[in-house]
Amino acid sequence: MPVTYEPTRYPGIRRRITSDGKVSYAINVRVKGHPEVNETVSRLTTAVARRETIKRELREGRHREQTGERTVGDLVERYKRSPAWPDLDGFRWHDLRLFTGE
Repeated sequence: MPVTYEPTRYPGIRRRITSDGKVSYAINVRVKGHPEVNETVSRLTTAVARRETIKRELREGRHREQTGERTVGDLVERYKRSPAWPDLDGFRWHDLRLFTGE
């Protein structure tokens, strides 16, 4: 399906029109020292708000690309960084290594 893009008055946001006439908005955020982030949303007001949120998260180091590809190891590492981590004094780590491959 061919897609055409038109500029909007907001930098980093383009109107995306499909061949069947559906309109969405493509967001492109670039912040120096961080990877480029691209998203698509259905409303212009949502696009403007989302663009600012992404910029803020990138600057604060909180933005994580939503790829949908999570592993058990990723979840364990995230849990290790959480405040609940000290509660695992009696946990059997050899069982965990079987799942994460460490």
